[in-house]
Amino acid sequence: MKIANMLGKAATQLGRGRVGEAEKLVARILAAAPDQPQAIGLAGVIAYQKGDAARAAARLRRATALAPDDPALWNNLGNVLRASGQETDALAAYEAALQADPFHADALCNLGTLRRAAGDVEASLDCLERARLLAPDHPEVNHNLGITLAMLDRLEEAADAFERCVQGGGLPPGVAPVWYARVLHRLGRVERAIELMEAEGAADPSHVFHLAALKGEQPAHAPDAYVSSHFDDFAAFFDTQLARLGYRGPEALADLLAEAAPGRHFDRAVDLGCGTGLLGPLIRASCGHLTGVDLSAEMLRRAEARGCYEALARAELAAHTAALPPASLDLAACCDTLIYVGRVEPLFAALTHALAPGGLFAATVELEPEDTDGAGEGVRLRASARYGHSEAYLRRAAGKAGLEWWAAAPFPLRKEMGEEIAGLAFVLEKPAG
Repeated sequence: MKIANMLGKAATQLGRGRVGEAEKLVARILAAAPDQPQAIGLAGVIAYQKGDAARAAARLRRATALAPDDPALWNNLGNVLRASGQETDALAAYEAALQADPFHADALCNLGTLRRAAGDVEASLDCLERARLLAPDHPEVNHNLGITLAMLDRLEEAADAFERCVQGGGLPPGVAPVWYARVLHRLGRVERAIELMEAEGAADPSHVFHLAALKGEQPAHAPDAYVSSHFDDFAAFFDTQLARLGYRGPEALADLLAEAAPGRHFDRAVDLGCGTGLLGPLIRASCGHLTGVDLSAEMLRRAEARGCYEALARAELAAHTAALPPASLDLAACCDTLIYVGRVEPLFAALTHALAPGGLFAATVELEPEDTDGAGEGVRLRASARYGHSEAYLRRAAGKAGLEWWAAAPFPLRKEMGEEIAGLAFVLEKPAG
């Protein structure tokens, strides 16, 4: 069999998930032609699918050195590097693919997605619109174009792009319709949003929570699996996206804490739901030993890179806090994380156990309008799959846990899809007596 035919057959087998059969064919090609670049490239893809990202990258680098004008090799190298967290090198690989072929739709789509993750949404839009001209029915192109347009508050255009994706063969493998559902809800097309989530997201149990939010149901909290998977996926562009949305949670919380406890030093502190560590540098100087806690392994990896935590722990917040020794904390901070906790009573009870007398809990929430007659719950799962909390509810829950309301300040938390989200920063104290 000719090498070209064997390469085609190996690629087909790989596309069908028959990795072992593809690997045998590639081995036969390389035994006859050790420097065949496309075979080396396929060997790299096979290595990645078998979980060896380092070997995959090494093989694809060798393949691109042998065939620098092959855009598919560069594109595959970019995919491996990006999945390994090497965004800068991945960007260079996608650009090299487009140097070899300016009309390579996959590379344009990948470059656009990576530029969006880096915060350059306009450059992302340019890449994705060019990719759509080349491949109008490409699922990944239309899906990512929809996300980018939604981030630019161009919601009607975003909905059109998502609909082309769904109607043109469905969402890409492993992609849930959360972005599309949120855009549809924002446009008032709630029934279509629910229909889409039920049809496209049924196979993913973690998205049952998002469907519940769209239907107006009120589970007590977000499932741990939903939170961890959501933020593992979001970690790469978390900081740049929040900056684009004018996110002010960490600054507002640090300012209120400094105002409520001027000059105070906290020997033992924990950042609950630390994410990528945006709050850490703002409170670092006031803390002795600072621990970051989060459910997302990818978020913790990025928090570690900031270098402002003595320790990091992957855990659910209330469970982690309840497991600490009694009176072992001087400060617990929780920035923009209660939006996934919902009912705060278990966490507040754990804080009463873990805080030392005089210890503080400082947190932010999405501010829910007050239940003026006292009959409302004061905590509500919104269609965004985030919880809003009223100040009255937080005060009641704090009082029941034996924590005192110390200070609070409303502030604009962020802007999303053209809507300003109101926030509240607050501080509780465990009484000294």
